[in-house]
Amino acid sequence: SRNAPIIMNNGYVFQGNSWNVRSSDIPEGSIIKMSLSGTMIYEDGPCTYGTKSLANTLYDAYNNSRIAGILMEVNSGGGESTAGNALMSAVADKNKPVVIHFHTLGSAALKAALPANEIIAASPSAQAGSIGTFVSVSKEILTWYAENILDIYADQSPDKNAEFNALLAGDLGPIKKMVNRSAELFQREVVKYRTLKGSDDYQAQTLAGGMFDANIARNRGLIDGIGSLNYALKRLNSHIKNS
Repeated sequence: SRNAPIIMNNGYVFQGNSWNVRSSDIPEGSIIKMSLSGTMIYEDGPCTYGTKSLANTLYDAYNNSRIAGILMEVNSGGGESTAGNALMSAVADKNKPVVIHFHTLGSAALKAALPANEIIAASPSAQAGSIGTFVSVSKEILTWYAENILDIYADQSPDKNAEFNALLAGDLGPIKKMVNRSAELFQREVVKYRTLKGSDDYQAQTLAGGMFDANIARNRGLIDGIGSLNYALKRLNSHIKNS
């Protein structure tokens, strides 16, 4: 979201965003509050901003010496893999503390949050998880495509669109292999950034795609804490002080 109010250390909220607020108007040591909500897409839509714009806002904050830290409020069950990857990369590039405060943190949204300094649930009923990958394909469109479209490939391009062509022929193997690889890479990112708790079987269950209430997500190592917005700000200020 481009509508990112600046929260001052004394609690005063300066309404504005990184596009129309002059740097000189932002007091030293300020915190910028951003939001991520709804289905995640990479590109901007007619009435929504994609994660590419949110990532640009993050980099604006990184490059503004008057901003000391970033609080991102999240309420998203995920979306496009590309959107999650792009935002995760931007969060990983942080040069100042980033804290995630969430109501729902699923799939691509969780992936984006992984490199943050801290991930905090807004309440015990908040949920996090849905680690995994899937694709949805319309059977009706596949049937229509197979009956009405003829694709002619160059002899030098036998593997182009191999997964889709196999799907048209009724073979789920290649696209399933692609989805499995994507899920494996997602799980690797989780293990890279989070210290999962419990036995190997317990950790495998954490990575299996389920959503967990905040207390369970914390017990599994997916998140760091549970608390209000003021608690999240307190934790962010702690990271700022120690950075």
